[in-house]
Amino acid sequence: MVAGRIELTPSELARHGIIASWSLVELAGSTAAALGDPGRWLQEAGRLVATRASKLT
Repeated sequence: MVAGRIELTPSELARHGIIASWSLVELAGSTAAALGDPGRWLQEAGRLVATRASKLT
């Protein structure tokens, strides 16, 4: 693990539900692009994934 960065295998991500959260990031990104404000939506989706991942450590 690198300081400030969480590195997990795909199976670890799936086991902890991060893959599902990442799908939310992709969905938020495409929705935000359609609405013309990708930064805000991607920031929020990224925060959700980071929160979920931080519970693993």
